[in-house]
Amino acid sequence: MQNNPLAQRATEPRQELAPGAVLLRAFAASQDAALLTALQEVVGRSPLRRMTTPGGYRMSVAMTNCGECGWITDESGYHYGAVDPSTARRWPPMPRVCARRLPDQPLRAWRPFVTASGQG
Repeated sequence: MQNNPLAQRATEPRQELAPGAVLLRAFAASQDAALLTALQEVVGRSPLRRMTTPGGYRMSVAMTNCGECGWITDESGYHYGAVDPSTARRWPPMPRVCARRLPDQPLRAWRPFVTASGQG
């Protein structure tokens, strides 16, 4: 049997892809159904859309936002805003399942990088 370092790395729960980029394998797998339901609720209130860049190009990815501020791109530039420009309403709130799950895990994943850079 051949020793394949890429196959070995694929089983690690935390994998450094590049300096400052970490893949957290299956970190949300236990809550996949709840996350999908939450995503569907957000998209129901603030539909996916392909935004236009300041240069007039339409983005290839469809996106939406949730929480206090969302990332927006339009003819005026790239910025964050509290109001969805497509609905003229505030972005939907961050789903509880995301708010409970997300803050802790990514911070733990980044801690070695922050500490190494002297900023942690």
